Amino acid sequence: MPIDSETFGSTAEEPVAEPTDAERVLAFLVANADRAFTLQEVTAGVDGDHDAVEAALGRLTERGLARRRTKYWAVGDVEAIRAASDLHRELAALSDQLEA
Repeated sequence: MPIDSETFGSTAEEPVAEPTDAERVLAFLVANADRAFTLQEVTAGVDGDHDAVEAALGRLTERGLARRRTKYWAVGDVEAIRAASDLHRELAALSDQLEA
């Protein structure tokens, strides 16, 4: 339903949700897919909290979105990442529909 320009001008913008720790970590790993990193390097790369990044890496690894070898983590299965990204997009669209 359209609104008039006065209403449009006075409507506050919705705040943009900050990415989660897992989203930031996954984005970092995807952007650096040709390398593997220690926990400390990932933490520095996302400017995050050590414990939060460690927990995010654990969850990502459980879901196949990240891989771990000894003390190193790397991006996981590309198809699993694609599927998770598609699901995230679909859920966001459904959430938007429910709020409308």
